[in-house]
Amino acid sequence: MLSLLNQSSFTDNFIYLSKVSDKAVKQILNVWKKDHKLYGTTGKIGYGKYKPHVKKSIDISVLPKHFDNAFPLYMKELNTLVRQYTFKYHELHTNTRHLAITEPINIQKYEKGDGFFLPHYERSGYDSLSRVLVFMTYLSTNPGCGTYFKYQDAATDAIKGHTVIWPAEFTHVHNGLVDFNKEKYIATGWINMVPPPEKENPLPGKK
Repeated sequence: MLSLLNQSSFTDNFIYLSKVSDKAVKQILNVWKKDHKLYGTTGKIGYGKYKPHVKKSIDISVLPKHFDNAFPLYMKELNTLVRQYTFKYHELHTNTRHLAITEPINIQKYEKGDGFFLPHYERSGYDSLSRVLVFMTYLSTNPGCGTYFKYQDAATDAIKGHTVIWPAEFTHVHNGLVDFNKEKYIATGWINMVPPPEKENPLPGKK
């Protein structure tokens, strides 16, 4: 039976649903409004491939070195949520000194009927081996059009500000639920496992 995840909570399936503030969402949307005409690109999948039957979107990628200038409040609130996740799971918490965001955060727009159609997971190739966790924040409200997790038979609702964190592994195969009536916006990225000297954006309190 499908389980709908629509309240701030942990689940037994290692999926954490919480939220960021409206101000944090606004910071991300301001980046989109300012930059999408210049820097927006057709959404790609693994190894930079364009496959519209798999994923159809317009993306902006924000590099780690620009996070604090682009959306400082979002980064502060996201880091709080990630730390809450690591505190929940002791084995992960003992390794937070090795966790960092080393890849871009992607701001994505899905037109009506567009989406990430194919079930997939986030650590599925050599170029994604360092990914430990996935985070995604819904930047618009699209009832019934969140994210479906195949093996958990669970779905999140797309509610503006709601933020989901889950493992990057094959255990959490997922796909987007398409909205055929209105545009949908999300921000998404990964928490990576890296040696301490290579950290680009360490979690708070971990220098």
